[in-house]
Amino acid sequence: MLTIQATGKSVDAAIYNGLGQLGLSIDEVNIEVIQRETKGILGIGAKPAIVKLTEKPREEVVIPDFSLERERGRRDNRDRRDNREQRDNRDRRESREQRDNREQRDNREQRDNREQRDNREQRDNREQRDNREQRDNREQRDNREQRDNRDRRENRSENRSERRQSERPERVEKPEQASAPADAVETAVSTPVAGEKPRSIRFDNRSNRDNRDNQSRDNQNRDSQNRSGNRQNNRSRGDNRGDNRRQAPEREPAPEINYTEEAAKDEPAAQFVKGLIDRMQIEGKVLAARDDDALRLRVDCGEMGVLIGHRGETLDAVQYLTGLVVNRNRKTDGYTRVTINTEDYREKREETLVRLAKRIASQVKSTGSPRTLEPMNPYERRIIHSALQKNPFVTTQSEGDEPNRRVVISPKRRQQGGYNRRPNRDRA
Repeated sequence: MLTIQATGKSVDAAIYNGLGQLGLSIDEVNIEVIQRETKGILGIGAKPAIVKLTEKPREEVVIPDFSLERERGRRDNRDRRDNREQRDNRDRRESREQRDNREQRDNREQRDNREQRDNREQRDNREQRDNREQRDNREQRDNREQRDNRDRRENRSENRSERRQSERPERVEKPEQASAPADAVETAVSTPVAGEKPRSIRFDNRSNRDNRDNQSRDNQNRDSQNRSGNRQNNRSRGDNRGDNRRQAPEREPAPEINYTEEAAKDEPAAQFVKGLIDRMQIEGKVLAARDDDALRLRVDCGEMGVLIGHRGETLDAVQYLTGLVVNRNRKTDGYTRVTINTEDYREKREETLVRLAKRIASQVKSTGSPRTLEPMNPYERRIIHSALQKNPFVTTQSEGDEPNRRVVISPKRRQQGGYNRRPNRDRA
């Protein structure tokens, strides 16, 4: 480490002279000013500038150890991979828990709906049975009252006729009322004792009474036959009503669709759906059936609830994505309608919506106030509209914007005299 003193007319000149002597740059030395220059008076007493220059110690060049850097990089990569695996395991566990919770919720809802439906059917059956019993009791009571009234009338008429017949012999015994037929009768029978009714009249009264008894028995037999016939007719009408009620919900069976794996091998849509469920970690196979302008796919898998989702949202999303893939070139190849189904979910959902539409329509008809259903996709709204299209009492319309568009079921406006009454025609 070198140290020198340099002089000059100024501090800068002294530093320049010292750097020239050392052969270094100004960044490589430490500068210390010992004396600054003075000019004096007319050059007398002038002093030069003196500086001390010291060479800086040289810095050591540190060569990095690349082996440590490599080991540190491996450790960082290992930590990142472990964190990624932990995150993936956590996400997979959370998705499995969510799927299990969703399945439990769906099963609970299905069980509750089934219990409600069973309770409703039991209540309806109980009400029908009670109404039938009340109607039968009312008919029996009415028939009994009619029979009692008829018996009272007959007894009253019998008493009146007996009273009239009992009064008739006294008039016959009077001399002024005797006639030829009366004499004939008196000669045909024995002469009555005084204070006793004629035997011929008693014979006539007994025959009349026997006739009346026979007639009352015939009327009673006829009434019992009518009651049994009415009971059988009521029972047959109830059975017919039950048969009609049971046969009303029956619909024509849908044509069977022939799904095959051979048709799915040549369909890009089936391959797309297969890759999609593989990425969803669902094991299953995809079958296809091709119509003229429609493609139907069916997924057979064990995890049906995961693929369907809440009220079919996941299945609708898969169907929407598949439709986009198939109809990418629809301007040249034409539009193809894609339908994806699993475990006949579409048919079951359609039956549920049809029953819902009919039940709400019945409520709207009875109350006269409109009802708004929950938000539905276009496919489910179309089912509601078609189910109530021919209903003469209600009308349907869609309101709102997607995805909260709903179906509103409203009562039809009544015309004068009732629903859809034909106009009266002038009579000739």
